Amino acid sequence: MLKNKGYVYRELITIYGKIRYRRTMLAPVDSESIAALAKIQKAKYVCPLDCFLHVDKLPFKITVKMMAAIAKEAIRASSYENAARVIQEHYKTEINTATVRLVTDYVGAVVYDDDKRRAAEAEDALSIPFDRRRKRRRKTNDTLFLEMDGSMVNTRLKNNGTSWAECKIGLAFHSSDRHVWKNEAGEIRSRILKKRIVGYIGNYHVFKYHLLAIAREYSYQCCSQIVVISDGASWIQKIVEELFPEAVHILDLYHVKEHVYAFGRWIIKDDTQATVWINKIIEMIEDSRTEEVLKILEPYKDVKCPVNVLNLHTYIENHKQCMNYKAYRKANVYVGSGAIESANKYTMQNRMKLQGMRWNLDTAQGVLSLKSRLESDCWHEVEPLLQTHFNTT
Repeated sequence: MLKNKGYVYRELITIYGKIRYRRTMLAPVDSESIAALAKIQKAKYVCPLDCFLHVDKLPFKITVKMMAAIAKEAIRASSYENAARVIQEHYKTEINTATVRLVTDYVGAVVYDDDKRRAAEAEDALSIPFDRRRKRRRKTNDTLFLEMDGSMVNTRLKNNGTSWAECKIGLAFHSSDRHVWKNEAGEIRSRILKKRIVGYIGNYHVFKYHLLAIAREYSYQCCSQIVVISDGASWIQKIVEELFPEAVHILDLYHVKEHVYAFGRWIIKDDTQATVWINKIIEMIEDSRTEEVLKILEPYKDVKCPVNVLNLHTYIENHKQCMNYKAYRKANVYVGSGAIESANKYTMQNRMKLQGMRWNLDTAQGVLSLKSRLESDCWHEVEPLLQTHFNTT
């Protein structure tokens, strides 16, 4: 049983500034009612107008739309302090740095929970027989591109003596999402118009399901071809083998060139001779003559290289099945991982690897999930997720 305790004023921060309104407060009349209200509503009193406006469960006296706006500015700015200044200038509302951080952490946790839900659904879907999952194939222009990369982020939690944790980024886009044209020189150029990005801080055993979740958005089972482009990292190879065994796996040509340059400069001290040798090897690799390259490198296959130089023979031998660049280019398929390298930079590094930054793991993951939605042009998903969260809590 509740009784009217009179009117109480409340302030809410909205995208239009602060508003102040009066509402009726109802409070329990006895200990039994107090216990029942605490159990059902987890509250000491009830304001019907708050419930009608769906603001009764807001944790910061900030509307859902404004919480999403604060989180967006916080991940776009270089720091929470700068975000607070932008919010004050743009929304004419003063919000302190601590509140900006707390709101961003809260919104990031909600979005990451949705990422985990999608990943769990992707994992569960693997148990469904393939014939039951299969749909009608697209007719033309039907290639799904997947790219992956890793980078280190500095955290406050030490693991095996280091505070650095690996942040894995995945990117997916469909061939129909590319704009292809010829420049004035007759060279083919292309640009990705639409993509989906996902990020996870941790090992590949969990990340692979987050990647699978964005692949499912493109109905990867129905695509006639899946192309994976990577730098040859072992964890990426494992993901391809486990989840996309029929995919065309391409070793990033520009990483290959970097290793050729490093190895050539190390084994040949004369700059002119080294340049000639390097150019020859690269030309043969681009022409898919990897077996000939391996014969040239045969005398060096057991050579012990410095820490920053890979044994080129071993490297090519291990990845030769992913180096048919002549055929890839003929099929107008990317041979470089520039898209994921850029995504790694603007999704994670430009916000999370600035000077002096160290992160709590939960906070870092939340920011990464938010940045992934923003850079995928999917920020419109954030506000509905918050609405659903408050309606179910």
